[in-house]
Amino acid sequence: PRATPAPPRTAAGPRADPCTTGSAQRRPRSSRGSPRGARARHTMRALLLLGLASGLAASAAALGEGLVYLETFDTDVLGNGPWKMSLDGKYADQEVEVAVAEEPGEGYEEDKGLFLAKDGFGVYGVGVELPEPVDNTDKDLVIQYEVKHQGGLTCGGSYIKLLRTENSDVESLKADTPYSIMFGPDKCGANNKVHFILQHQSPTTEEWEEKHFDEPPTVSGDKFTHLYTLHIRADNSFSMYVDAEEEKTGNLLESMTPPVNPPKLIDDPEDSKPEDWVDEAKIPDPEAVKPEDWDEDQPERIPDPDKLEAPEGWLTDAPLYVPDPEAVVPEDWDTEEDGEFEAPLVANPACEAVGCGEYTPPMIKNPLFKGKWSAPMIDNPAYVGPWKPRQIENPAWFEDLHPHNVAPFKAIAIEVLHTNGKVLLDNFVIAHDIGAALAYAEETFKPKQAAEKAKKKQADSDRRAEERKEKMESGSFVEKLEAHVQQGVEYLVENPTVGLSTLGALIVSMIFCAIPRGRKRQPGPTAEEAEGAEETKGEADDEGEDEDEDEGDAADDADAPVADDGKGD
Repeated sequence: PRATPAPPRTAAGPRADPCTTGSAQRRPRSSRGSPRGARARHTMRALLLLGLASGLAASAAALGEGLVYLETFDTDVLGNGPWKMSLDGKYADQEVEVAVAEEPGEGYEEDKGLFLAKDGFGVYGVGVELPEPVDNTDKDLVIQYEVKHQGGLTCGGSYIKLLRTENSDVESLKADTPYSIMFGPDKCGANNKVHFILQHQSPTTEEWEEKHFDEPPTVSGDKFTHLYTLHIRADNSFSMYVDAEEEKTGNLLESMTPPVNPPKLIDDPEDSKPEDWVDEAKIPDPEAVKPEDWDEDQPERIPDPDKLEAPEGWLTDAPLYVPDPEAVVPEDWDTEEDGEFEAPLVANPACEAVGCGEYTPPMIKNPLFKGKWSAPMIDNPAYVGPWKPRQIENPAWFEDLHPHNVAPFKAIAIEVLHTNGKVLLDNFVIAHDIGAALAYAEETFKPKQAAEKAKKKQADSDRRAEERKEKMESGSFVEKLEAHVQQGVEYLVENPTVGLSTLGALIVSMIFCAIPRGRKRQPGPTAEEAEGAEETKGEADDEGEDEDEDEGDAADDADAPVADDGKGD
């Protein structure tokens, strides 16, 4: 762990080492002997140290404002580093290393994490002792880390335990090592939850008891990196985040099972119910008598009396199944090796009309059936009521109004069983400021998960394109048509604007086609307008007749002989 963590990583990879950068910028050897070269080297070294000191001061200030601990696994912290594996024999076969993801997103090929490396079943016990105990008295507490189930998640846990200060030796880690908080994903069968368990000590008995959050979030079983965050506030409220989004909230005084504070009154363990206590509210009527016509021997169902005889046409001697008359001896049938060929049996077609075989009448409900008689229930005259033991003061009672002040812890431990394996954990954060933790996630987790999803989306798209190509090249007509349709649907899904525009155009076209079209019908004329129209029509007819007469006269004049004036044409 770093006492003063550097700024968060980005998609470009691990942080640059200022010292390495400085040494790489030295001048060529030929200039080192000159005074100018010496002055340049001293100046560069001074600037480098000044910049490094400023950076560390800024990081320390940021750490003091919110982050208490940060582990990014940029180096092999398992070798001679602070992370240790338990020496208990239960974990002898565990395989743990610092490694990159098997299928990292683009830009994260060098991003490392703590890798639970077994492919399949494995039991793991590994952890780190912190430089100083973490005490959140009257402060918020934030626990945050990333998990990537590279082998999927069928059955296994990826939770962490914050070991109490007096139990912080991770090399002695066991399943029952005491802790302050257990937090993280766990899924197996019907169990699917992000654990939040608080180990709380009774100030009266000094015993430790687990308090479980009774409505935790569920766990995703995919192979993407996911972020889990627990925020305990100084007012006893808490929130659980998945992928930097708040999923569940609760209160330590109200949402834990069993409750943090025990009841003030409890049942007296030495009290017992008196022998003459009657707590039966109803009893059989002692004066009731079974009616004389009540026959308990009558069966519930009887043969239908109207169908005791087989119906006409029933073939009593006919078999229900007969050899298949359409069966043919296979060409490769060898009687000497396979025996005499026997056709398979099929339902006798002669039985379809009425029936075949031994006739059995159908069963109906017996109208005389009443069952076993029992006396009706009446109110018990001796009834006293339900018995309860008397209440006494709880000798173990206490009231802790500040359970948010969890027991100080000094180690992070991963003590889990996993059937899928290949679990990658990264970016462990302990903080007192939820804003600082989520800001760190915004710069590290968010782009990492986005890169993984983008890579998966591209891989799926390439796979579908290859499948379509094969169908188009060698598939049937239906498969080729299906491939074209899939390609169009995928294009519209990836380009929703085009899809919505096309859909809108289709809707508008359908509406336009549905509207009835044609010349608009004009309203008829009024009575006065009709009378005026008739007069106008009459005048037009008279003028037409006059014009016809004039045209006739003109025609007659044209037909009359013309006198020759001797001038010729």
